[in-house]
Amino acid sequence: MVTEEEAKKRWCPFVRLGLSGRLPSALNRIQDSDNSVAVPFGARCIASECMAFRWLEPPGPRPPDAPERDDRGYCGLSGPPQS
Repeated sequence: MVTEEEAKKRWCPFVRLGLSGRLPSALNRIQDSDNSVAVPFGARCIASECMAFRWLEPPGPRPPDAPERDDRGYCGLSGPPQS
């Protein structure tokens, strides 16, 4: 499980970007000449903006005496994380 900010730095395997002049024309990672892999900004996880993102604890108002919220979540497309 990760925070929303950590999720937004990871790539989404379901995103495809159309890049003109390159084959294949739809991809989500780019391999550079030194064999390193770059993740285009548009192919990154959008975290809570995605319908598949699941919070460990649902966001929303909490009573003042409630314990601190765990603001982490995960990609629901791969199922819940194993403990």
